[in-house]
Amino acid sequence: MTDNIFRVFFDPSWCSGIKEADIIQLVQNLLFSYKFRSSNPPNDTRIKEAFHYFLDLRGIVEVTTIELCDAILIPIGHKGAYFHGNTEKKRFEEVSRQANALSVMHGKPILVHGYTKDISNTKTHVNIPINNKTQVQIPINNMIYISYSLLHSKAPSNYMSMPYFIPDYLQILQNGCLNLVNKSLPSVGFCGVAPPFGQKITKTWFFDCLRLLLSYLNRFQIDTDKLTHLGNTDMKHAYRTRVLLGVIKSKHIQTDFTIRDLGGLVSAKYWREPLNSKFHVTYFNTLLNNLYIVCSRGTENYSISFFETLSLGRIPIIVDSDLRLIFPDIINYSRNCCLIPKKDLHKAASYVINHFSRYSMEELQQIQQENRRIWVEYLSFTGFYSNIKKLLMAYQLLH
Repeated sequence: MTDNIFRVFFDPSWCSGIKEADIIQLVQNLLFSYKFRSSNPPNDTRIKEAFHYFLDLRGIVEVTTIELCDAILIPIGHKGAYFHGNTEKKRFEEVSRQANALSVMHGKPILVHGYTKDISNTKTHVNIPINNKTQVQIPINNMIYISYSLLHSKAPSNYMSMPYFIPDYLQILQNGCLNLVNKSLPSVGFCGVAPPFGQKITKTWFFDCLRLLLSYLNRFQIDTDKLTHLGNTDMKHAYRTRVLLGVIKSKHIQTDFTIRDLGGLVSAKYWREPLNSKFHVTYFNTLLNNLYIVCSRGTENYSISFFETLSLGRIPIIVDSDLRLIFPDIINYSRNCCLIPKKDLHKAASYVINHFSRYSMEELQQIQQENRRIWVEYLSFTGFYSNIKKLLMAYQLLH
């Protein structure tokens, strides 16, 4: 089939307590990354926007037979699905065997949808041990695993990063009209949290201070991500704060920073205030009025603002925090983003200036247009799953 409808096979028996009639709802929720329990939108403003946006897209997802599907879907670790905790291991073993047998019999790839956080031992999320003593693992062949927050150095080659799906804010805010930024100096915007700055002095604040200090060790080839993983944590917002500190010192960069005490996903304001509220207007004006936007990781190893920035045709500044980038063979991240290695955080301003100086103003305007196109064609919901479908078809031919 050559259309853009994404077809998956999902066995109702794989999810305890769910009716067959509700399977399409579960699959759509898993693929959309939103949990819609009814046909009515929730009260929270931002989720309501996403609800209406994705409601219009539900027609491109179908649950179908094993013969007609593009992939066999096995979601794990997602609330409302299954496989939580050690008590579910045996059932996961059986589902894995069934899915693998179907894949072999019908020649269909398996798509594992895992909503995971920063994974240091990624394989255990899919190949769960049969028992804790022998650590024998269940093989799932012909599989692609997708998640938001992967660590490139730890994740196997068939693990792919996925976008955080957002509504089309350019359409919502500017009727789809992309206004290009044209300035003589690189303008860098940021609106959000940058711990420890702007935070209350608590136990968390002290840990954020420690993370910020640790980030300077990368300059001496000491990988601070590995250090924090030993303590069962990660660097969180430290890289983002380092970029802000480095850029604000430069006389050759215009800055537009708003430091908040709570992040968008923590503050109720993010969800409940209308888009015309000061809270949201400040945020989106920052994205619209500046050429570069600081989008480095926060709590997890990705940033929602990265996708919002691209959707609005601006250039993200990101730190390579052991990132597995999305479609790296298609998207030219060195051109369309300002990508800073961890070891060069002390040169953040130079990276921004060099990126800006590398291109003419006409080329920078082209990059803005390209970034909007990249979001539409590859990182929006329809774009991503259209390309995943092509990838699955190619993967199927190879196996």
